[in-house]
Amino acid sequence: MASTPPALLSDGGDNLVTPVYYSPRVLLQFKPHPVDQKAVPRAGCIYDKGGILVPDQNPHSEERPNAPGASESPQALPPASDRSEELLRLMIDGVQDFAIFALDTEGRLLSWNPGVGYLLGYEETEWVGLHGSIIFTPEDRERGAEALEREMAEREGRALDERWHVRRDGTRFYASGLLMALRDGEGRLRGFSKMLRDATDSRRSEEALCEAVAASERERAQFEAVLHSVSDGVVVCDMAGNFLFVNEAEARINGYASAEEMKRDLAYFAEVYELSHPDGRPLPVEEWPISSVLRGESVSNLELRGRRRDTGREWFFSFSGEPVHSEGGDQIMAVIVTRDITARKRAEAELDESREQLETVFNNATVSLFVMDERQHCTYMNPAAEELTGFKLAGVQGRPLHYFVHHTRPDGTPYPLEECPIDRAFPQNNQEQGEDVFVHSDGHFYPVAFTASPVRTGGRTVGTIIEVRGIAEEKRRQEERERLHGQLEWERSRLADLFTRAPAFIATVRGPAHVFEMVNPAYLQLVGHRDVIGKPVREALPELEGQGFFQLLDGVLRTGEPYVGREMTIHVEREPGAAPEERFVDFVYQPIFEADGTVSGIFGHGVDITEQVSARKQTEEASRLKDEFLATVSHELRTPLTAVLGWSHLLRSGQLKGGDAERALETIERNARAQAQLIEDLLDVSRIVTGNLRLDVRPVEPASFIDPAVEALRPAAEAKGVRLQKVIDTGLSTVAGDPARLQQVVWNLLSNAVKFTPKGGRVQVRLERVDSHVEIAVSDTGAGIDPEFLPHVFERFRQADQKTTRAHGGLGLGLAIVRHLVELHGGTIDAESGGEGHGATFTVRLPVAPLHQREEEGERVHPAARNTLPPYECPERLDGLRVLVVDDEPDARELLKVGLGQCGAQVTAASSAREALEALARVSPDVLISDIGMPGEDGYELIRRVRALPAGEGGEVPAVALTAYARIEDRMRALRAGYQMHVAKPVELAELVAVMLSLLRRGGPGSGT
Repeated sequence: MASTPPALLSDGGDNLVTPVYYSPRVLLQFKPHPVDQKAVPRAGCIYDKGGILVPDQNPHSEERPNAPGASESPQALPPASDRSEELLRLMIDGVQDFAIFALDTEGRLLSWNPGVGYLLGYEETEWVGLHGSIIFTPEDRERGAEALEREMAEREGRALDERWHVRRDGTRFYASGLLMALRDGEGRLRGFSKMLRDATDSRRSEEALCEAVAASERERAQFEAVLHSVSDGVVVCDMAGNFLFVNEAEARINGYASAEEMKRDLAYFAEVYELSHPDGRPLPVEEWPISSVLRGESVSNLELRGRRRDTGREWFFSFSGEPVHSEGGDQIMAVIVTRDITARKRAEAELDESREQLETVFNNATVSLFVMDERQHCTYMNPAAEELTGFKLAGVQGRPLHYFVHHTRPDGTPYPLEECPIDRAFPQNNQEQGEDVFVHSDGHFYPVAFTASPVRTGGRTVGTIIEVRGIAEEKRRQEERERLHGQLEWERSRLADLFTRAPAFIATVRGPAHVFEMVNPAYLQLVGHRDVIGKPVREALPELEGQGFFQLLDGVLRTGEPYVGREMTIHVEREPGAAPEERFVDFVYQPIFEADGTVSGIFGHGVDITEQVSARKQTEEASRLKDEFLATVSHELRTPLTAVLGWSHLLRSGQLKGGDAERALETIERNARAQAQLIEDLLDVSRIVTGNLRLDVRPVEPASFIDPAVEALRPAAEAKGVRLQKVIDTGLSTVAGDPARLQQVVWNLLSNAVKFTPKGGRVQVRLERVDSHVEIAVSDTGAGIDPEFLPHVFERFRQADQKTTRAHGGLGLGLAIVRHLVELHGGTIDAESGGEGHGATFTVRLPVAPLHQREEEGERVHPAARNTLPPYECPERLDGLRVLVVDDEPDARELLKVGLGQCGAQVTAASSAREALEALARVSPDVLISDIGMPGEDGYELIRRVRALPAGEGGEVPAVALTAYARIEDRMRALRAGYQMHVAKPVELAELVAVMLSLLRRGGPGSGT
């Protein structure tokens, strides 16, 4: 007979299995096929008269043939002679296929025949005297079957049974038995006789036949039920590809309303569907699973992607299939099982993504993670764990973690595995937490906090996951906290004091009326020390009405949102009965929440920043003035440069002759001196700001510095039509001061007066003694000073008219310099004016010197007071003196070369540090004069390189720094670099010659000025 194909069923998971085999007859129910008329009908089984087990043709009849060996009725044993008894004994003893024995009325065995030994395995000596229940199975004995059988035989004369019995060796056999009651002539029960016949083989044949009949029926019903109840789709088709059977699951998977709609052929589905591999490669129809099975191939769990062309729906399938063969071995059908695995595929994709994310999380986690299997062997540790322990996963994997990181206690004693709390999590199936000490791979101990949690799946514990944190730093912080804890009470005791001493104002209010509950002294100071506790804000501070603060409090109480105020203006009474004062505050209104989340009050705190706001505004004003001053500087410097460059160009062109050329030179000289004066003023301001302005203090008569200043400005006053008057008390005492600086003070005041006095006006300087002071008053009838500007008249960078269209030039530094110079002399200066158009008076007060000494020195004249250029004469000849001049500016370089050459010096000029070093080696100069600001290497680098040379190669040549960098710090830097003298540009040639001669007389590079 041909092998039968398996019916494909699910194991409940993702695999298809074949646990049950069905005959082809069941599968053939799905196509026309002759039914075997000899098939066993569904019925029970009985014995026929010959003792053969046959199907019951009349299952409802109550009459049944008896089993073989059964008697029709009970028979009484007739009395017999001894010979008859012997013959009977011989006959019984000769029967071996039957076990025949007698029992007394209590069921004890009285006789034995060879059949007992053959069937039951007992010897006569061990048989007689036993109880008859010994041959019954334990379960029958427990039910009392033996006693029931005797009761039935006693009642009815005999008892038939068919049951399993037990041999002496414990094996079981099936037997037909007859128990007969033995009575004497008077009808009294004397015992029982029993006959057993082994029916094991026939019983097993009977059971097999009945099972085959029942199985055939069950197989068909089961197969049909299975096919329509399984969640997998099932298709049965013939060899032509016609779908003979489709279950409901197959229709549901493919989106059909019923299975009948799918009873089509393969060609139809090839038009409707597209199948492809999971990676997207298309699968032709001839390679479809159903095509493969129709060719006789088996398909198992083949996963494919499917798409319906008509709807565009896509999903994943798992196909399995087997060919079906006839009894002759020919393939007659194909069975295909379809499973929708779309959800599984999506879950797998999500699982893969989750696994990758989990792995990423584990690998990037800062906490150390260990995974142990059910043997408590390490299977995983993340990078943080490797860093914590010093071990690598490769060295620990597959071995108990305890033996690496937990084997020894800090005192050096071993740490048994059975005492480890971390390893108790798995056997006890409980989470374990705590702190312990691990051993690093390098041997040092370190404290850790751990959590060991059992990993469960399907109700079974399969491992442990351990989280470990190194807590050495936490321990250190804990010790620090404990150390600081001792200070806590002391700090708490200071809170009240801090509250009262806090520079910030603090207050709390409660309820919708904002009743003051608590305020600190700073708050009381802000509100004029009024009694506010217990009063609503509107009552305590009525002047705040209309300023928005009450509305802010209402909003915070209503919304529970804090409010932050920055540089808020508040008008508040600082003194009782006084007008509200404008103040600026930064503050925060913070809601106070109760336990139920409601807002019950407001905590307000802030700082009075009025002074900071004022300072900032002053800074902003100063910055603005600085910007305006820089613009003015640019203008004042560029204006004379325009004249200088213009007249220079005309002179170079040769277009000016005679008087024009002389006028051009005068103009150039005048503007150059104007620039020099501007620069000198700037340097004076710098010296004043840095505190480096030096005074050459000596006793001096006031007239000695007033007269030159007046005479210096007289031509300018007369040219403008301004009358300049001088009123001097000639009998005054001397003052202690620097004559040049005091002349600068008077010149500046007179210069301003002339500048701002219109034609026909008057400027007067008055000198007189008042008590212990000398007063110098400069007054004019000019433009006057605006009262709002008058307080700022002596500030740097401040000018009453700062517009680009202003009528008068200047930097706005003169009066600031005057004030500082007067104050450096111990005096004072003030300004008075009746307003614009009413002139102004500046009064200088200087203390009288305690002693009167007349100086024999010549008159010192302020540079700006000179009207004409004195003739240039060499103070001393420089014949034969070798001078090396270094300057990258050709005009300056040529000027020095010509000027010093006129004094007899042999001048060598260089335009760079490199050329200077070459010239130094070539000419061996007696003096080096160098600019500082040069491209490439500057003057500082040049002198450093010169000083690094040996003395014989010019390393000790006297050197002068001639530079436009004229600050004190510039001078100090030049001297530190190696120059002996520092001279600021512009410089008179006579002054430069004097400096050179002074330096040569002083000696080598060891000294500097």
